[in-house]
Amino acid sequence: EPNENHHETNRTADASDFSLLNATLFFAQDQSEASLKIAIANDNIPEVDEPFLVFISSVEAFDAASGEFVATLLAIVDVLDSNVTVVIAENDDARGIFSVSQPSPNLVSEDSTTISITVHRFRGLFGTVSVEGSLFLTQSSGGGANLTMDAHLDKSLI
Repeated sequence: EPNENHHETNRTADASDFSLLNATLFFAQDQSEASLKIAIANDNIPEVDEPFLVFISSVEAFDAASGEFVATLLAIVDVLDSNVTVVIAENDDARGIFSVSQPSPNLVSEDSTTISITVHRFRGLFGTVSVEGSLFLTQSSGGGANLTMDAHLDKSLI
């Protein structure tokens, strides 16, 4: 099972992230376009942007009558336009999912100077993030104060 707590920030896609559905394209006489089909895997693993390169590796003459390749034509490939970079966008909560733990005790006196509330980051651990929360102080019937953490946490990059 993959480790979801990745720390790397520079990644490239690997073979498990995509598959080339049609590695060979055939151009009929007078045909000017054809499409490579690439399936992107939804792996449910937190990942940052993952680039991969698609390039023309060879051009061969094909004899449709015999069903055979008859010549390799490498000189025909336009070197400047023979590759393209594709990027699989950051996905599956790569920067994390955040939650808070109920403080113990959650009933504190007004004499208390501090109380710690733990914020947890799990799933993806890529990059540095800031987490903003709100605290609301409300009076309880026993003369102390109940601390309640706002349920909304805003994930933002630093």
